[in-house]
Amino acid sequence: MFKDNSSQEDRVVGVVASFQAGKGHIDAIRAIALLSSRGFSIQLRLYGHGNPDQVTAIKNAIRDLGAQKYISIAGHIDNRDKIYEQLNAVIVPSRNEAFGRVSIEATNAGIPVVFASSGGLGEAMIAGVTGLTYEPGDTKALADAIKDVLYNRDLGKDLVERAKKHICDLKNVDRFSSAHTKEIIDSACASHSLSAASAVVSMLAKQFSKEQHIIHRKIKNTLNIIGGQDAAE
Repeated sequence: MFKDNSSQEDRVVGVVASFQAGKGHIDAIRAIALLSSRGFSIQLRLYGHGNPDQVTAIKNAIRDLGAQKYISIAGHIDNRDKIYEQLNAVIVPSRNEAFGRVSIEATNAGIPVVFASSGGLGEAMIAGVTGLTYEPGDTKALADAIKDVLYNRDLGKDLVERAKKHICDLKNVDRFSSAHTKEIIDSACASHSLSAASAVVSMLAKQFSKEQHIIHRKIKNTLNIIGGQDAAE
């Protein structure tokens, strides 16, 4: 199911990645700072742990941009479900993301994904179809993509639904064969199937209601005709 954030005043996006060089945290920080300067109220949370020097560089970037009020380092959280419960969108800014676990987890949680075009997500994501993409280092493009998935409800919903359908096809791909990944994919597939079934039921209900209305109108017209004939007699 798509996680609808349209009623939220403050939107929250996250990066779920170890603090290592090449993970693209600075891109995300600069993009959120740019959106803040445009008047958008968006929080960025950085989840993970890793290289202390990289953590220092990230903290310095946040401080230099004066972004401490809306960008925070949330640290490592073992329960990934708890992470995604807090988010409205996920950014995968890594220059080299060979596996794509975060994008699959986010999709399963009903959250749209924005990812770096050179990140190597490969089969896990399709640019413009299952998520929005940007060139690493292009802060404006990343900011625009984040804004689009957060404030265009229909776009976010379509991306998530297409992503769920897509990852159902990954079951038999070797690099997605770990028990944990298969469990996530199975969950996403079940959710997609339920959503599709719900859509069919909704369509049938509308059709049934329409047919009922037509029948009711025909009966009413017939009764009016009969009533008119009785009055004439």
